[in-house]
Amino acid sequence: MPNIRATAEVERHKTAIPRSSVSAPIFLLQSGAVISKDSSVLDYGCGRGDDVEALKKVQIDARGWDPHFSPNTQYLEVCDVVNLGFVLNVIEDRDERMEALRLAFGYARQCLSVSVMLIGKGDLSNSRPYKDGFLTSRNTFQKYYSQGEICDFIANTLEVQPVAAGPGVFFVFRDEVAEQRYLFRRQSGLRQPVSSPRKPNTFKGPKRSKDISKANQNIINELERLIRELGRHPDEVELPDKLRKKISRSLHALPYLSNLAFKEIEGPELHETALRKIESLTLFFALNAFSGQKTYRELPAELQRDVRVFMGSHQRAISDGQAFLYSIGDTDKLIEDAHSAEAAGAGCVKEGKFQFHVNNLPLLSARLQGYVAIGQRLAGDLSDATLMRIHFSSKKFSALYIPDFDTSALPRVVKRVKVSFQSFDVDLIDHTEDGKVRLLYFRSRYLVNDHPHFDLQNTFDKEIEALAELDFWGEGPDFRSFSAALLGSGIRVPIFQSP
Repeated sequence: MPNIRATAEVERHKTAIPRSSVSAPIFLLQSGAVISKDSSVLDYGCGRGDDVEALKKVQIDARGWDPHFSPNTQYLEVCDVVNLGFVLNVIEDRDERMEALRLAFGYARQCLSVSVMLIGKGDLSNSRPYKDGFLTSRNTFQKYYSQGEICDFIANTLEVQPVAAGPGVFFVFRDEVAEQRYLFRRQSGLRQPVSSPRKPNTFKGPKRSKDISKANQNIINELERLIRELGRHPDEVELPDKLRKKISRSLHALPYLSNLAFKEIEGPELHETALRKIESLTLFFALNAFSGQKTYRELPAELQRDVRVFMGSHQRAISDGQAFLYSIGDTDKLIEDAHSAEAAGAGCVKEGKFQFHVNNLPLLSARLQGYVAIGQRLAGDLSDATLMRIHFSSKKFSALYIPDFDTSALPRVVKRVKVSFQSFDVDLIDHTEDGKVRLLYFRSRYLVNDHPHFDLQNTFDKEIEALAELDFWGEGPDFRSFSAALLGSGIRVPIFQSP
């Protein structure tokens, strides 16, 4: 039986909280397609079992074990995915943490998810130092980690390099192919043009026969949709099950039907799809060059096919990725790109930093998007942030979380994730700690000109900028000083509804 027991002083079970929605690690596992409808999942240290019940509701084969709430060891069996969610940080003994981590990994067939509380995320007001963490007034223990510390702890304990899935959340894959598939899927939303891409392969197929049966025409239509997504001929394993069965009943083989489908797609459309594939692959290999290049055999089969068709060879893909990574590190070019984005209304350059709304990410240059992608490779998924900030001189990247950005003229920054490319450190800053208030000034700088709030917000921003007693350098004046100046000026804060 696993040895995860609390000491007489520490009551670990009290840290288990009821949830109205799935936890952050389970959400990241699902959104990253690590958990699919065919996966089996073990929640190791499941607490009250809310994640398990949520997975079962969507027909996922899930079970949970917890030393206090669900101690029956019959649920401890090898599963595709194991979740060790916020368990390590409540164990006061370091050796026992290592044991829990190894035991959980032993039950994982494909992937182990490990999540902990990060420094800056907890309330220490009623806590006292205890061992390498804190003991609360409720006799519970909390160990707060930095992103780098938990990454090293996992790597040193399991002798496997984990992948950052989010702040305080890491995935440990047993299969390099599954790891590369996850990373490519996560990156797939960051598509950007690459300078002077090579002309993609020209696809040719036979002229369409006039004697196409209705059944075959339906197959061709489905293949058209798939080809538009892939930009190339599909392999049989990439076909949906229903389509594969239809083709098996047809008088024609996949290559013949696929060629007919190609003829139905306009050349420019295929060319654009191929360019997007080249862009995604170039960024993928740039990120791999940043964090450690993989061999061709460690790539998923679908990526191997893409590399052959769109890049020509694995070596060429590596070379193009390295060249692109070098361009991402060119500060002068990044600043030039940022000023171009500012001129287009996609962000704001100020004091050596470029700040923009996440919705404007697709409007940025390849280099700027690549910079953001490196930040997410180190910190994990930051797509739920509101604003992103590139620090040119210090080689840092920040993601700001501003829940009321869409409705407030003076939205509050509640937290910030800061990534250092030089030290690989990831810091979580809580801007609400001790009742603090951090405002975002000049919201209009991050709105497009045709936004319904822009004109009114821009007028208000100019009014507060003209207040002589306020200094907006850096993050701007503190809340108390700003409130006093605003009250004395008679300037009215506009009220908005969601656009």
